[in-house]
Amino acid sequence: MQTVDGISASNAMSQRYEQDLLTRISEVLHYFWDPIGVCGEPNARDEYDSYVAGIYALLEGGANTEQIAIHLDKIAVGGMGLRSNMEHNRVRADRRPAP
Repeated sequence: MQTVDGISASNAMSQRYEQDLLTRISEVLHYFWDPIGVCGEPNARDEYDSYVAGIYALLEGGANTEQIAIHLDKIAVGGMGLRSNMEHNRVRADRRPAP
């Protein structure tokens, strides 16, 4: 197996895939989910990054749109003190990047 700096080619591809997916999740959360309306503020680009790992884990575990929407709702209601908006969350969860 070929290695680059001690990292196998398949491992490097896996790491690139993971980083690409994490970036896409961050973009979906910021530009489409955006429950507090900060997507137009450049200084708030990382506002939802603390939620990326949880969404990533759900996607890797095979979560469906409804499961992701419920997770988003828990974040918005429990973590941000917002009102539940499952329809908004379902539409945004449906835009999730494919793992």
